[in-house]
Parts: sequence; C-alpha cells; structure tokens
Amino acid sequence: MSEEEASKQQEKRGDDGRFLPGGSGNPSGRPEGSKNKFTNLKDVFLEVFENIGGADELERWVGESKYNKRLFYQWLTRMLPTSISGDVKGDITLTVKKVVTDERPDE
Repeated sequence: MSEEEASKQQEKRGDDGRFLPGGSGNPSGRPEGSKNKFTNLKDVFLEVFENIGGADELERWVGESKYNKRLFYQWLTRMLPTSISGDVKGDITLTVKKVVTDERPDE
C-alpha cells in the first residue's frame, strides 16, 4: 500500500482506529436499515429450528447418543464469546476448567 493510500485509509478511521460510519471504503455500502447477511442467516436458522421442533427436539436428539451429545457441546462452545470486556468495580472471580476425556463417541 502506498503512503497516499495509507493516508486516505487513515482519514476514514476514528481515534480508536475503527472505521467511521460510512467510511469503510465501500462507497455504495448497504442501504440504511437493511440487515447484514449474518443477521438474515441467523433469522432463517432460528425459523428452521422452530419448524423442526425447537428446544424439545434438540433435547431429544442430544439424548439419543453420546456422539450427538458431544456434537452439541462442540457447537455450543463455538457459539460462546471468545472475549469479554468491560469496566469492573469490585472483585471478580473467573474459573476456567478444561475437561479432557478419552471416551470415544458412539459410531
């Protein structure tokens, strides 16, 4: 990236280095008020989830085998936030526990 391009790119950023609204480099951008692709995908996923039985069906499926239970926990951990930030006033205790098992899933 040339020095001129870098300077132009920096003009579109705030003091914290993040892009300013409307300054991400895409001149056309997404129409105001429209949802991004992930939001649309999430809405469709939730609709399908409810149509196939929702939480009751998920619970039944997880209980069918140890393999399904293992998959459920893998998916769950992928949905958890990877970082948490905020201002804390007072003491806080955080416990992280890693569980490793040699148990093989059902085939």
